[in-house]
Amino acid sequence: RLEHALSYIFTPYTVISNDDEIILIDPLIKFISYLECEKNIEAVGGQVLAYNWAGNQLLASKIYPFLNNFSNTDRIPINRIMTTFDIKNVMDVTLVYRSEQFRNIVNCTKNFSKFTTPVIYETMFAFFSSYYCRSIRMKDIYWMRNWFTPYQHFGNWDRKLTWSEWCSNQRYEKERIEWRKEFLLLLKNKT
Repeated sequence: RLEHALSYIFTPYTVISNDDEIILIDPLIKFISYLECEKNIEAVGGQVLAYNWAGNQLLASKIYPFLNNFSNTDRIPINRIMTTFDIKNVMDVTLVYRSEQFRNIVNCTKNFSKFTTPVIYETMFAFFSSYYCRSIRMKDIYWMRNWFTPYQHFGNWDRKLTWSEWCSNQRYEKERIEWRKEFLLLLKNKT
């Protein structure tokens, strides 16, 4: 779907969002203004507010504290990848991107959509987002996440299958060999 969406991008900036998120307009405008001024940054994000229902009340709380003042601006792409995977949770996805870098990321990640674990697509997006983009997180609440709607399951995707389990379980060895081959092909001319 993302690959198909690329033909509809005519703007200098692109935002990716899941179906359980609400993006706030004022921070979005602020982030675009930041990118207009800071040519050495390719992606900007903010903080996240999760909301849930409790009886007849809507409750919200700030989540992902590791994103506070998080920046990933090393000039060397492989160092940015390592920085992303040093934090507790991979979240170099929900950013405002320069469209050129966004296209590069999607053209890499599309190769991984058929793997068993759904987190591989988000993980690969984070890999290539870190690879192509120097990024920062501002203090503004940029998007809200719906924690009320339960997970959906599709086809052979197992939402309970984590990245580390996929990496260590012998059952997925054939997929891991394919993953390594695909990953190295995409990076061999760039690192």
